[in-house]
Amino acid sequence: LGGFSRLIFSKGRIEKALPLLLILLSIYSLAVPFGVSALGHIVSAETIARLLFLVSLFIVAFLVGQVFYAGSKIQHGEYSQIVAVNYGSDLLGSAFGAFLSAIFLLPVCGLVVTCLFVAVLNLFSGLRIHYGKQ
Repeated sequence: LGGFSRLIFSKGRIEKALPLLLILLSIYSLAVPFGVSALGHIVSAETIARLLFLVSLFIVAFLVGQVFYAGSKIQHGEYSQIVAVNYGSDLLGSAFGAFLSAIFLLPVCGLVVTCLFVAVLNLFSGLRIHYGKQ
């Protein structure tokens, strides 16, 4: 899968891939509440529900990994500095996002609003990157 993604996101296409990946993450975030609802209806088929959940996790992990890769490739500078900044930003963003969603968004706003918030952030980021370069 990694080799396939490297063919899709070659150096000439990497700048175009990042906004698209963020928009795909936005669409995924909007689909999560519907997926959770659908999984609730097939509770009797527990194995199928678990399999669909694992596939869902793989999809989002793949998209986020590709965003990380694309973000690394469009930066200029020394490799070690790019990796350090990206890794640090990833950890800080993960910690802040987990804290914000677990402490505030999910308990106060619920799953649908939280997913909508994440979708809007990803959509805004993707559009900002796409239109910010022109």
